[in-house]
Amino acid sequence: MGLFVNAAGGKEDPIVIGQSERPRCFRTLKDASRPYKCHYFANMKAWMNSDLMTDILTSLNRRLKLNQRKIILFMDNAPCHPGGLHDKLSNINIEFLPKKNTTSKAQRLDSGIIASWTCRCKKRLLRHVCS
Repeated sequence: MGLFVNAAGGKEDPIVIGQSERPRCFRTLKDASRPYKCHYFANMKAWMNSDLMTDILTSLNRRLKLNQRKIILFMDNAPCHPGGLHDKLSNINIEFLPKKNTTSKAQRLDSGIIASWTCRCKKRLLRHVCS
């Protein structure tokens, strides 16, 4: 799962990565590539990789160009975050966080937002199972 947010509180639709190209749980949906307002991608390990990240950022760059917006995107130094995209993305400026152990201090998604989102998803799942 991947989340994109900004300081003003805006957000992009979440990214979900699974193993199946066509999961059975999505078969009744009208658009299986965008289940529940998420972007769904599939690969063998259900992990983010640099090819998938490049596709996502290229798509985001296209939308930003249409809206005439420019952003700065902060990323950690995970292996799936490609460093050579500066020339390919005209409306996204990528800045990498320091390599030292700063994740808990600099990345608000890790500390609060993702935990809150996960809690809400588990709560909905539990309500569905119990009903």
